Formats: sequence, structure tokens, C-alpha cells
Amino acid sequence: VALKFEGDFRFDNSIFFYGLLPPIIYHAGASTSKTRLWKNLGSILTFAVVGTFVSTIVVGGCLSLLMSVGAVRSSTFGTALSAAEAARVQTFLPAPAPPAPPQSPNAQKKSDLGILECFMYGSLVSATDPVSTLAVFSSLGAHPMVHS
Repeated sequence: VALKFEGDFRFDNSIFFYGLLPPIIYHAGASTSKTRLWKNLGSILTFAVVGTFVSTIVVGGCLSLLMSVGAVRSSTFGTALSAAEAARVQTFLPAPAPPAPPQSPNAQKKSDLGILECFMYGSLVSATDPVSTLAVFSSLGAHPMVHS
């Protein structure tokens, strides 16, 4: 028996957040060894906080540097929003700033994003998927002290 799907298939994010994610989080918490967790809590928090901070600084600094030399533009990050989604997002954003005064031809070109936005992007990508790192450690047979 063959299944035939017609039309677009759309995965609603509420299915993921309310149906699939809670059991995953529950299983991760229920299967964690409490004694090893409490025994290694200091090193876990050190790696989590210091590692995320260092990664944020490196990613944000490199992005800022690349933007200042013109290797990366903010348009490179582009969006995949439809016109309706973009209009909905615009309603939450502050009004645009007035246009800047004209610059002299000798003025240095300013990067598209400021340093703050670069570090905000760095913090976002630095803390997104430590679970995959733990899965790789586990599959490679790393010592439990490294990934528990």
C-alpha cells in the first residue's frame, strides 16, 4: 500500500514545542545520573559558562572584523521571511532612525552591523547546540567525566 500526499506539508512549530520537545527533555532529565551530575557540577558549570563566553567573544569579534574589512555584509545573513511575516515583525520593531547626514568621500565606511549586534549574534550561535557535542562524545566512547 502506497501513501500519497498531495499539497504542501507544513510542520507547525507548536507540534514540536508542545508535543515532541517535552518528552525529550523529560527523558534527558530522568536518565541523568544524579550522583555524577552533582559530583561534576563545578566542572560542568565552568565549561558551560566560560566556554560560552569565550565562544561569544571569538565569534562576535571575528564577525565584527570580517564586517569591518568588507568580507561579510549584513545582507549575507538575509531572511527567509514572507512579506506577511516581515510586516508582522516590523510591528514590534522601533521606528527607523532618521537618515544620517551625508559623509565626505574620504570618510571610512562603517560596517553594516555594530559591535553590539555582532556579539549578540555570537552569543546566539555559541549556546545553541551543546547536546550534539555530548552525543558525539558519547558515540566516540569518551571518558564519562567529559560528557556527564
